[in-house]
Amino acid sequence: NVNLDIHYGRRCLTMGNAIPYGGRVLDAFCINAAGGTSDAYLASAMRWSINNGAKIVSISIAQSTLLPAVEDVLAWAGAYDVIFFCAVGNENVENMPAPAWYSQYWNYVHSVMSFDISRSRKSDFSNYGSFVTGAAPGELVRSTSWDGSETDWAGTSAATPITAQLAARIMDTGVSARQAGAALKAGRRDFGQGVRQGGGVYSMARALRWLGKEPPITITAGRPPAGGGWMAA
Repeated sequence: NVNLDIHYGRRCLTMGNAIPYGGRVLDAFCINAAGGTSDAYLASAMRWSINNGAKIVSISIAQSTLLPAVEDVLAWAGAYDVIFFCAVGNENVENMPAPAWYSQYWNYVHSVMSFDISRSRKSDFSNYGSFVTGAAPGELVRSTSWDGSETDWAGTSAATPITAQLAARIMDTGVSARQAGAALKAGRRDFGQGVRQGGGVYSMARALRWLGKEPPITITAGRPPAGGGWMAA
């Protein structure tokens, strides 16, 4: 199983959070020579990723208008075992840009906001709304920078690949991508912020219990998890 991480600008940062140990990388660009992107480029990258085996697609691109070409690909993707995780943006407003917007229409599309673990609440910068699928940690996220060094960063673009990795690890128990996505939704935890928390914070342990699986064994720091066989960006 593989994952494509579609991101404009900070793609190297997202990869470190999307890939479990032993993951496979599906590498692609959806930007033009000037560094920009478009509805058509994003749609082409999504279709290409699915045709090349992606089961989980993490998208950290947010557009202020609806994306007809992307909408067509999402409809087409209904015939495949694939799930999408899309960032909702960082303007601290009750709003959800595209393609995250489409989580309201297809249950295999997730919109992801950022959760502040230290305060057990929505990140101050994260967009929000009752229509948002769920939340994941998006502050002080450790990843790799362009030169391979470690760095901390923040944003819904950090929370989104983390959620994709949760789905990948759940799939490692033998379930399909769609089953993993459904389990994540079923296992969301209410953190008491009403409309500002969306569907609640994602929990892999709760998702595994919903599937009738044992929660994962705690791994001592510095030891990679056994098995692996996973995805990427």
